[in-house]
Amino acid sequence: MPKSAVSALSTCTYTSCSWAPALLSELFLATRAAFKRVARAQAFLRACQRSMAERSKRAAETKDTPVPLPRNEKGGILITEDELKVAWEFFDTSGKGKLTMSEIKRRLQTFYKDITTREVKFLLNNQPEITFDELYALLKDNQLTNFDPVKEAFKVLVITFLSS
Repeated sequence: MPKSAVSALSTCTYTSCSWAPALLSELFLATRAAFKRVARAQAFLRACQRSMAERSKRAAETKDTPVPLPRNEKGGILITEDELKVAWEFFDTSGKGKLTMSEIKRRLQTFYKDITTREVKFLLNNQPEITFDELYALLKDNQLTNFDPVKEAFKVLVITFLSS
């Protein structure tokens, strides 16, 4: 609640201000909704923690090893042209064959609500736009070795759930 509303409400008696009951009612409903969101998020996180603990326990019992990801010649994650085209089509909604910083930022905000222009500039190596061929050349010889796509997807899911 804005400070001005708090101060206005504190100078008001229940009978002298006709808008006070409505304001109190709105405040109560907003607070109750916020508590419900927090409770849902806490329940979700507890369920995720239980699931991860059970998964870890099963993995330890069965000595499961993670599914190995295909690797490129430099030991990084293999990214095929076809896989990258699928991702490219998600970002290149206009079909121009080039992605600008603003297009990338807009699409990344689907997953990362607080991504900054500075972060997008860093991703593009300070270029104003990037083509598919430039992106493929950049990613095909990557050296990503400690990357777990399931863990990263889970992080995005939790962030998305908590921000809604």
